[in-house]
Amino acid sequence: MTAAWIVLSTKWDFANVQATLNVIISVLGALGIWAFSRFWWQRGSSRIISKTNVPLSALFTFSSPGEAWNLLTLLRGHLFERHYFPLLAQLVVILLVTAATTLAGPIARYALRSGHMIQQNTIAGLSAVKGGGYLGNSASANVFWNNTFQNLDQANFPKDQLLDFLPPSTLSWTYRADEWHPTWRVECNDTEETPLNITADPRYPIVDPLNAFPAFRDTLDPAWLNKSAYRVAADFCGWFLWGANTSVASLGKDVVSFVLI
Repeated sequence: MTAAWIVLSTKWDFANVQATLNVIISVLGALGIWAFSRFWWQRGSSRIISKTNVPLSALFTFSSPGEAWNLLTLLRGHLFERHYFPLLAQLVVILLVTAATTLAGPIARYALRSGHMIQQNTIAGLSAVKGGGYLGNSASANVFWNNTFQNLDQANFPKDQLLDFLPPSTLSWTYRADEWHPTWRVECNDTEETPLNITADPRYPIVDPLNAFPAFRDTLDPAWLNKSAYRVAADFCGWFLWGANTSVASLGKDVVSFVLI
């Protein structure tokens, strides 16, 4: 916002403010015409008390564009004569105010501007911790996962940083580099999705996808698999068909594996 704009509220709905301003302009226009016409009528009436001869034009008032048009067609050029000045003043004011009330919608549209303000508030965040196993991550919380990424995108959070804490996804916030001091950074290269024809190696469990699916392992840079230089963490989630023994899944229907190197 510039200095020429007045901030009304950061919580009011913009459309409601426009509608309210539209009504205010119309009401003020109607009251203005009534007050202006009454002023000239009272002024002319007071002249009757103090004088014997008062011109009829001093008592004539009008309050609508139709009456103004009748007056204009009646007097025409004589309207600009000095003793008709009160009528000319009423004519100009009524036409201007009527035009303003008629254009109340566009006036309300361009007299208002929506914007945003960044406010510093103390909020409770979630600790971004490293965990292991099924309960140590949010791999299965699909809704929470999606909301988190949408919230980070809306805040313009850079994708080369790892968060030490996670702001609530229910609040709108804006990323500022000078307010964040992440412990870790990450460099990512996007890779297009590529269908793979793979066969699982039954000697390895699904929690070890790099060895369980050799075709998937072959798509990675062999240098990344150097355990002396890189540490590999993996997990998975999905839907399974369970066999007679309910503690063992007989068939995985939809499995998503996460590998972090």
